[in-house]
Amino acid sequence: MPDVILTDFNMPFKNGYEALLEISNDVDLYSIPVFINSTTINPTYVVQCKAIGAKGFLTKPFNLNHFTSIPEKITSILCMANE
Repeated sequence: MPDVILTDFNMPFKNGYEALLEISNDVDLYSIPVFINSTTINPTYVVQCKAIGAKGFLTKPFNLNHFTSIPEKITSILCMANE
């Protein structure tokens, strides 16, 4: 089982909210922290996703060099939640 799930918000067959809803209803997956990744942060999406269990809503970097910051952001959020 994964330690963390990172999903995009805009996907072709199912959006991140729908994926999160399925994950939160799956007894094998619901306890795994889920982070939503998107190119834009719509406050409505953030509220909806956090309401059903998303641990964070991350802005997808436009520069490939900034992708390394994603694990750091996830780790930081998880560490803050455990304090």
